[in-house]
Amino acid sequence: MLILLEIVCPFNTVRLNFQAYCESQHGSLATIETKEENDFLKYVATLIQTTEQAAPDHWWLGLTDIKTEGTFEWISGHPVTYTDWFQGTPRQPDNVDLGGGTTDVDCASLSPSASFQWFDEKCPVSTCQAFCEIWSVFVHNPIQQMTFLTSI
Repeated sequence: MLILLEIVCPFNTVRLNFQAYCESQHGSLATIETKEENDFLKYVATLIQTTEQAAPDHWWLGLTDIKTEGTFEWISGHPVTYTDWFQGTPRQPDNVDLGGGTTDVDCASLSPSASFQWFDEKCPVSTCQAFCEIWSVFVHNPIQQMTFLTSI
């Protein structure tokens, strides 16, 4: 079962702390492998945003090019089989933050300003939220009926 959690991080929290938080919940930052998964995350982010529960600049994912610039990898180790980079202006990934000044940006996020398509941004930001994915296995144990024999 895939459970997605939205977490709020304090000012200037480094993105890798998101991964530590997700791991503390026995999960990882979200890995998106299909269009359907991506559409689901966009839907959840839109719902949260429209209900005014949160209005982050970015929804962080587990995708980074911190090891080799321009070569994105999922923190989970899964292969990158699907992407949804913003193709407007500025075309993504561009290794420049949205402010236009900082280069060497290494973290992928869903951006509300681009209909929740992906942007690469500098990892620490002032307003941020992340999606954790947590796989759970539920084992159904039927309740065994017990028969009590009584004698009078």
